[in-house]
Amino acid sequence: MVRSRRAAFGALVAAALISASIANAAEDCGESDGDWHAGSAIYHQTCVACHGEDGHGVRAGVPDFTTGVMAYSAGSLSRHIENGFQVPGRPLAMPPKGNNPALTDEDIRNVLAYLHHAFGCG
Repeated sequence: MVRSRRAAFGALVAAALISASIANAAEDCGESDGDWHAGSAIYHQTCVACHGEDGHGVRAGVPDFTTGVMAYSAGSLSRHIENGFQVPGRPLAMPPKGNNPALTDEDIRNVLAYLHHAFGCG
């Protein structure tokens, strides 16, 4: 009986350590040095129309931020935001800067910080 309790406790501790490790990895995956608070405001002004409040996308063909998209490097994601992007075979393309030409490089860093804060690595 004591042995099974120790084993159960050991499994519980291991699960907690794995969960903490995964949470820390999600926080660090973005490689972005932006301000996620400022990025939240930009996301909700520019990006939410297509990507939605929950990041799942509001139209067919819009990438779902919760399914692995955020695992790409910050450089790759930044280029997609800056220049626009179309996934081969999908009907919709993201316009450069989400169709907001006023976005600066700092705004893009801030949006990336928000995306990783809100959606992790997907």
